[in-house]
Parts: sequence; structure tokens; C-alpha cells
Amino acid sequence: FFVNDVIAMPDGTFVGVGQSAETDAGPALGWLVSLAPDGAVAWQRYLGGGPDLNVSLDAGIVTSDGGIAVTGWVATAGGEDVLVAKLDASGAVAWAASVGGTSADRGTALAELPGGDLAIAGVTDSFTASGHAGWVMRFAASGALAWNAVLGDAEWSDLQAATLGAGGEVVVLGRVSEPGLPTNDLWALGLEPSSGAIAWQRAYEGTSGDHGSEVLRLASGDLLLAGVWAWGFPEEDLWLL
Repeated sequence: FFVNDVIAMPDGTFVGVGQSAETDAGPALGWLVSLAPDGAVAWQRYLGGGPDLNVSLDAGIVTSDGGIAVTGWVATAGGEDVLVAKLDASGAVAWAASVGGTSADRGTALAELPGGDLAIAGVTDSFTASGHAGWVMRFAASGALAWNAVLGDAEWSDLQAATLGAGGEVVVLGRVSEPGLPTNDLWALGLEPSSGAIAWQRAYEGTSGDHGSEVLRLASGDLLLAGVWAWGFPEEDLWLL
């Protein structure tokens, strides 16, 4: 059993999202568990099923209607596909969708846009010349895929976090390996919500591996980035920007 993310619900309860399996051999199911403030289990829900269908939920958010949205991956013959699902506050599935190619593709973070659409950040090994690149998608509130954008197609990259910027842009955070540098840099981008086009981007560079794992928008509209910084240090350190 793994809990990969925790959602604070409006009623004071918490929902953990992750993966559940009875044995190491699987099958593994996407898992949601609702906990009361005192830690008592209120309900559990599972996504997936079947001996060859492994599912993992890697991130979740509470949505403006009081429901839950999650993303992660579902196993395919070629690897994994990005999985996105919308649920109500009791864990009942309103819709679920998957998208991917012939290799490993995963959703790692998500944010809700005005009107209920979802922006999904993750990684694709299927649709990039580099073999591993950041991938962002927009799903309509109905579950239909509106657009997708591969980021860092010429470089090795991935994305681990997402939020909405003060100007309405989709802000994603992760890492990118740029030509001429020995390893990856922390990478932040702002994307146009209508198309996924890059509005701005910044790479925070060091001589060792740096990456971003969480981004929050503060009340002032500023962004707080969290990650790991190895710039100028013999070992990795926590890094806040």
C-alpha cells in the first residue's frame, strides 16, 4: 500500500490517493482512502481491476464543486498511459480517461482551471525525440482531451508539480537537462491555458542535479517553489525559491 498524495477536503476530512495491492505480484489498484480528522477510515475506493491492469494514483486535488480529481498511470501493453479521473466527494467516479503511446507516460500533478477543466502535468516517453520529456494536457470538465503539449522535446525533462499563476497561466515545475551542462536543472514554466504554449520559463542552474517537486501560489500572487538543490554543495539540500 502506498499513499502518494493527501487531499484536505472542505468538510475537514482527508483523502489519501495512491496504490493498493494484496501481493508484490499484483494486480495493483488505484486507491483512495478517506480519513476522519481523528484518523478513522470513512471509506475506501479502488480504480482498476483485472490480472493485467495495474493502476497507480500519484496526485489529487479537491475541485471547486467539492469533488476530487486524480491523476497517475494505468498499465498498457507498451508501458503506461496517463490516467485522469473525476470523482465526487464520496469517491464515486464521474468519469475516467487515459491517454498515451507505446512507451511509459505518467501523470504526476494537476490543477483545476476556471470552469472545471483540469490541467495535467507529467512525463512522456512516447512522444519525444529525447526519450523522456515533460508533458502537459488539458481535459475538459466532461473528461474530453482539449490539448496536449510536449515540453523540452529536445532535452531530457519531466514535470512534478502544477498550479495556476496569478495571470491565469498554468505553472508547472520539474527538471530539464540542458546542452552543455553536466546534469539537470530545476525548471519552471508558465503556459497559456488555451493552448499550452509557453508564456515564460526559467531554469535555475547548478553544477549538480537540481529539480523542483512542488509549486504553490501565495496570496500575493508570488510563486513558492520547493525542490532539491545540489548547486555548490557536496550533497543534495532542500531548496525553497
